[in-house]
Formats: sequence, C-alpha cells, structure tokens
Amino acid sequence: MADEIYSPDPLMIQESLEEWVMSKCEDWRDYYESNYEERFEEYYRLWRGQWDPNDSQRASERSRIIAPALQQAVESNVAELEEATFGRGQFFDIKDDVADPQKQDISILKKKLNEDFETCKIRKAVARKN
Repeated sequence: MADEIYSPDPLMIQESLEEWVMSKCEDWRDYYESNYEERFEEYYRLWRGQWDPNDSQRASERSRIIAPALQQAVESNVAELEEATFGRGQFFDIKDDVADPQKQDISILKKKLNEDFETCKIRKAVARKN
C-alpha cells in the first residue's frame, strides 16, 4: 500500500468558491476554444456582414454578398433569449435549506446579489449591442 500514489478525493479538496468557479470557467474556455471558437468566428463575421475568403463554399465563388436574413434570424433569436432570461424581472431564485435555522440569511443574500447585479448593470452587459 505504501507504493500507491496518493491522489486526493476531488470532493474533499478545500478550495474557495472563487477558485472553484474560476476552475470551471477555465475548463469551459478551453473546451470552447478547442471545439467551437472557429465556427463562432465564422458565424459572427457572417452576422456582422464581414466578408472573408475563408467563408466561401467553393473556389469558384466570387460573390461577396451576405444575406440580411442571417442577421435577422440571429437578432430574433437573441431577443427571445433576452426575454426568457430577463423578462420575468428577476434573474434567479435561491431556495433556503429546509433544515436551516436562520431563515433570513438567504433573503439577505438574494437582495445583495440583486443589488450587485443592478450596480454592475448585468442585464445591459449581457444584452449589449456591439
């Protein structure tokens, strides 16, 4: 047993909430960059009407027209997502643990988080028009 390499249980590692969230963000960023970034950039150029020779389907294609229907479809989809996210007036709901003796702690945290979201203008930042 002494020859075994010690590997701590990932659930038992003590780390701050910030470290945990940032590790998840970094994992997501790596996954996005390796799987979706190139395709995203292509669609973003098409949506913005920016022509790039790499977006041509055939070598003989010479047209630089970018159909406005794509931009309209993206704008419509974004509007639906914004309405689904922000249309109810509150972004999230936090439920308290039933066994928690302090019933006010969650409502205080909820108020503070909503206040911080308003101060940082989260809705405007998420729904910004570039």
